[in-house]
Parts: sequence; C-alpha cells; structure tokens
Amino acid sequence: MPTTMFLGEDFRKSAVLAKKAGFDGVEPHGANGYLIDQFLESVTNKCTDKCGGSLVNCARFLLGLDQGRFPFVSRLPPNGGFGGMGSEDNCEMFTCVMEQLGKHKIGYLVVSMATVPTSATPT
Repeated sequence: MPTTMFLGEDFRKSAVLAKKAGFDGVEPHGANGYLIDQFLESVTNKCTDKCGGSLVNCARFLLGLDQGRFPFVSRLPPNGGFGGMGSEDNCEMFTCVMEQLGKHKIGYLVVSMATVPTSATPT
C-alpha cells in the first residue's frame, strides 16, 4: 500500500477517535507547508502516483480525508508563499480544491492569506 494511503488512513482514524471523544469536528491544517499543503503545492508534490501530477490528483489526499464519517474542515491558503511554499499554479490549485470541496460534506473552511513577504522563511 502506498505511503499516501497510510497517511490518509491515519488522518481518518484520528477523526474517528475525536468523534468518539465527543468533539464536533476536526481541522486538518492544510497551509504553511504542513502535510496537506505539501500535496497541494507543485513545488513540493513530486508524487508519481494517484496523488501527483494533475491538479485534481494533487488535491486527492485532502479530498480523501472526507469519507463521510465525520464532517471535517481545513485551513487552506489561496496564495501559499509562507515557509518556502508557494507555486506558480496556486490560484488554479485553490480553484480546483474549492470546486472539489463543494462536492463534499465539510463543516467550514478557513481561508488564510500570508501577511509576510513571500521571501520570508522561518529560521
């Protein structure tokens, strides 16, 4: 089984545990270079499997987290650019993700915009 499938299953198991513990939802962090963002950014996503290549494929990991078991939300950046992230196709990717998320049951979406220069990197 590809590593990406294991990672997605770990996210889903965590959501189930959160639900059992009484939480109303989970918010996987999809910005600032965290794992979901790494799949969404062409600068970091070098996958050659079903989670790489086209915009829809790159969004597959995020979209696969929603298996109808538990409403999830995510924080997504339409412009990237923080912590060494940011790709030339950010606008197209964000549009693709929004179109795909419209087909899923999500609780809400946090859209975050970088407020630091894109040249700033953590030290």
